[in-house]
Amino acid sequence: QEKAGLDAAIVTMISDVKAQQTKAMSGNTSSSYGVYFENRRYVLFKGLAYDPSGSDNFSISLDSPIQIINITFPGSMVVFQKGSGEVLNFTSGQNNLNLRSVSGDESSNLTLNRYGAIQKN
Repeated sequence: QEKAGLDAAIVTMISDVKAQQTKAMSGNTSSSYGVYFENRRYVLFKGLAYDPSGSDNFSISLDSPIQIINITFPGSMVVFQKGSGEVLNFTSGQNNLNLRSVSGDESSNLTLNRYGAIQKN
């Protein structure tokens, strides 16, 4: 059951991250888009940086018992550049996070490259 919950959370998160990248690449946008990660949720936002009071923020809470750990993205966020969709301020080694069950029995690492491709291990 934990594995199924973790797999579902990963699929949803990857879809949400890719949707933010697609918004940034859209020809009719004048903004960058990003994702801010916390232990029990992540927030989709518009702009160059996460603003907790941003009116365009959309928060997604993770179902228990899933949590995000070892977030290495600078500022716990990834931002996609308007137009190209590339990751702004990309730094190798600071481009992954781990989703795991609270029990620690199930986990998966997600790594994002400079072009927004996500690798799951």
